[in-house]
Amino acid sequence: MNQTNVSASTSVSLTDSKFSHPPAISMIWLARSFFSAVTLVCVIAASGLPLSAVAQESVTGQPAAQNPATGDSSSASSNPESTETDSTGKAKQSSPEADLSPVAPASETDAPTPPTVPGLPAVPGISTVPGILPAAGVQDAGATSEMTPEEYREELLKDPEYVAELDKRAAAYKKSRANLVKAVADQRATFVRYLNHDVRTPAARQLFFEQRDDVQQRLDEHYDTALALTMMGEYNEDAITFLVTMIQHRFENSIYDIATLQGATFLMDNNSQLEYVWKAAARSAMTTGQFDTARKIYKVLTKPEVLGDKEFNETDGALSFFLDEHEKQFNEEMEIRKQEQQATDNKLPRVNLKTTQGDVEVELYINQAPSAVSHFIKLVESGFYDGLDFLVVIQDMLALTGDPNGDGLGNSGQYLKDEHQREGVRHGLRGSLLMAKIPEDESGNFFPDSASSQFTILLLPLVSASEKQTVFGRVTKGMNAISRLRRVDPSKKKEKGEIVQPPDSIIEATVLWRPETLPEPIYVDPKETRQR
Repeated sequence: MNQTNVSASTSVSLTDSKFSHPPAISMIWLARSFFSAVTLVCVIAASGLPLSAVAQESVTGQPAAQNPATGDSSSASSNPESTETDSTGKAKQSSPEADLSPVAPASETDAPTPPTVPGLPAVPGISTVPGILPAAGVQDAGATSEMTPEEYREELLKDPEYVAELDKRAAAYKKSRANLVKAVADQRATFVRYLNHDVRTPAARQLFFEQRDDVQQRLDEHYDTALALTMMGEYNEDAITFLVTMIQHRFENSIYDIATLQGATFLMDNNSQLEYVWKAAARSAMTTGQFDTARKIYKVLTKPEVLGDKEFNETDGALSFFLDEHEKQFNEEMEIRKQEQQATDNKLPRVNLKTTQGDVEVELYINQAPSAVSHFIKLVESGFYDGLDFLVVIQDMLALTGDPNGDGLGNSGQYLKDEHQREGVRHGLRGSLLMAKIPEDESGNFFPDSASSQFTILLLPLVSASEKQTVFGRVTKGMNAISRLRRVDPSKKKEKGEIVQPPDSIIEATVLWRPETLPEPIYVDPKETRQR
């Protein structure tokens, strides 16, 4: 990925913005359920934990990913038959202690080095290894600008309250690291037993999914503790490298939330010049309502000395160009949600989408889009969505599903009257559900009243969504599962011999709650609509 550095001369302080850092059973289902190899391979390496070729694949189900620092890649194959075996022909299953022990120095092993952190300043008198951060946000009024980092740290260590908090966060980081190691080892053991044909039952399948979710939870917990520790000014290369690697992972997987914003802006406040750190911060600020922060970042990123001879990319260009409109729509949406929470008699329908990347819970806007919501609930109750693929998943844009044909042309046989012209329509924020319509051409216009069964989930806010399509719900839990969906972009040309991984899918859709009586959906004949 592009790791263009943002010039230090264009640094921007975020400390005066509204945002502040707080302390912190076929092989097909296996292939679909594994999250990106970047996640585990990179973060385990960054934490000083080696992952063998077998371990990498047992966790990810894909060939080993490139090391983000060196560009090297392992020779492991995603074919189970190429898995390392013992004399009996079974896949080896070593103990966690044997396979996940601390890595040897680079001079003693051929393993790739952990990802480095170019762009972060080297601190005089301290280790020159990239990734060392000066203390941030803890300097008291008595400290002088002439104090060296070592002297400043010595002063901090004289404060018993600081030392107690530092020890507390260091212990939490150590514990979360151990929990992550165990979670990875447990998931790998289940996968190895599957490869060896020891256990291939529905219960084993369910166990694997539960362990997959546990690994993701442990990753997030370890990210939080790494951030909390580094925010204390602790020069922990392991935690810093893990933090930066996870920011890159979140950027590459469109995970733009408050946790990403916290980590990215902390690195920026410590003079990180990595482009993806700045963009992750800007996009996360846009999705969480921190628009002043987003404005400051985009003001820097659009300076001629930063852009050079490049053009501003389409994603950030659109976000920054429509920033005022995004802010207006966000505030309007937050006001509606506030009113809904205050209304005791305004319970909204909820549906759970069990996907190959985890559970996703959605809330449906039955007040603003009654026809679309009723139609959607009826399809869910009939089992229509069970087993359907996410046939289009475009980076930093959307995920689309609901096509029984799998070619983009499938529908339920019924077409809905558009509801985006109704008063009080909802806007397209990150996690919003939109009824997909038939496009007229390449211009982004759609045939009216052509929504049927296909729907999209937005990965980033889209200003024009509520002007052209019916926004009928939003993700309330499990948005990271949507972000982890395998990318499927039909517009991209496939290389000769390229191995195409199967798309992720909805395993089962279930109605969690709905009113006893639903409004009647309003159906139309799209042919008549087009003739008008």
